[in-house]
Amino acid sequence: MVNLLILITNCRAPRYPVNLCWSEVVPWWFINEASLKANVDPPKAIIFGQARKRTGCWEAAKEEIPTLLQLGANMAAFLRAEPYLKGKRVAIVISSDLSHYHSKDPTSPFSAAYSENSVVFDQYIQNWASIDYSNDPATWDKMEENLLTNGCELVNSIASCGYTGLVFLHGFMKDILITGNGNLSYRANIYHYSVPTYYGMLCSSWTLQE
Repeated sequence: MVNLLILITNCRAPRYPVNLCWSEVVPWWFINEASLKANVDPPKAIIFGQARKRTGCWEAAKEEIPTLLQLGANMAAFLRAEPYLKGKRVAIVISSDLSHYHSKDPTSPFSAAYSENSVVFDQYIQNWASIDYSNDPATWDKMEENLLTNGCELVNSIASCGYTGLVFLHGFMKDILITGNGNLSYRANIYHYSVPTYYGMLCSSWTLQE
């Protein structure tokens, strides 16, 4: 059972407050449904907004990568230091909305911006999400090549509002492994990827292994 749920929102300063969007509400709904079926209380939740200087979801993502990685590491440090969380399970939920430029259909809100790079970008993220994390330097090089190099080069041309959250998650998990002195790893699971309308959707997880 998860004791604490952290929802990383995709809010866009300065036009929006820190609020929940549907990309956070949907997994929160399933978590509540699972709690009801198990006859347990849903986990306590923290709503955490990403710090941003821009108004869009992906503009200037390359410049913000160091800040997002540090933000993820800071979150990991906070969870390690919080006495309340000792011996408890924590889940972090982040939107995996990928490219929004998949469709040429005139009914799509982004049909005029269709890009063949959408498929390429989404594949880079699936590659990143399918690799087990460990302290092996070769593993980290492969992960960062997919997410921080190849994915970053395309993100402005394919419009992924989930990209910055994934960078945050990368920083979080890397910090956990570095401070684990080689005794920890993450098991990767991809449950589903599809493009039901005009944007890519990915459902995946990493589970900490001791």
